[in-house]
Amino acid sequence: MQLGKFAEAEALCREALAADRKRGAQGAAVLAQSLDSLGRAYFYSGDLAAAEAPLRESLALREQVLGARHSLTAISLGNLAGLLYQSGRYDEALSMYREALPIYREVYGPEHPEVASVVNDLGRTALMTGRIDEAEPLLRQALSMTEKSEGDTHDDLISPLNSLAMIDAYRGRLDAGRSEIQRAATIARMPNHDGMLDQVLLTEADLELAAGNRALAGSLLKEAQAQLQRLHPDQSADAWRYAVWNSVNAQRLAGDGDQAGAAQALAAAQRILDQRFGANGFYSLLAKRRQQLIAKTP
Repeated sequence: MQLGKFAEAEALCREALAADRKRGAQGAAVLAQSLDSLGRAYFYSGDLAAAEAPLRESLALREQVLGARHSLTAISLGNLAGLLYQSGRYDEALSMYREALPIYREVYGPEHPEVASVVNDLGRTALMTGRIDEAEPLLRQALSMTEKSEGDTHDDLISPLNSLAMIDAYRGRLDAGRSEIQRAATIARMPNHDGMLDQVLLTEADLELAAGNRALAGSLLKEAQAQLQRLHPDQSADAWRYAVWNSVNAQRLAGDGDQAGAAQALAAAQRILDQRFGANGFYSLLAKRRQQLIAKTP
């Protein structure tokens, strides 16, 4: 579906859905496809709440008609898990990705790019819930699988590289983290690969702050802010993204001597991050650690 044609796609999906419902049980597989298309039309238009019901109905129909181990059933599981992830329902998404992964492996084979994508999604979701020990091996596996199947510059490498860099930063492995995030930044700056550029730049800024390179970090934060505003202009709908930026920037402010500004920015960010990810979510844990670092900053 092309950008700006979601309303047209939704209307077509609804028309097909009405016709497919008249087919009865014999048209169940076709109905499931129409429901899946409608759910994805809502999803890509940003209406996540409206997308859930048709995606769930599509999954139920495919499980009933095609069985739990069918490729289309696996796709429905992945679509619904992705919706739950984007909605901030990370524990539900994690459970569904765990359910989907063995089916994807059975359907596609252990090294297929579709499997690598689900492995990455599972690892990324585990990370968002603060399950770092579960997330890291999955993300490293996803990175290796994607390198083998897609090469060294595919945009599917950006997500696992960014997530691994965040883990390495958290665990104090700065050299490894900087190597990963610089590689991710190189790929994200390529034409048509910039969907995660704001996140990558922010992770890079965080690592440079940890390495003591405040000037470079400040430049990266400015660029990340510009990309964030370009890619996610609705600051209300994407409040958590801006809270992550404020959380990193608070550490820069403290390093520049603005303790009051840093504390105020971090307190506001912490409330938003706790609400979105939970108190034990990865971004919430990072913000708490920054509070401790800022408190120790002279």
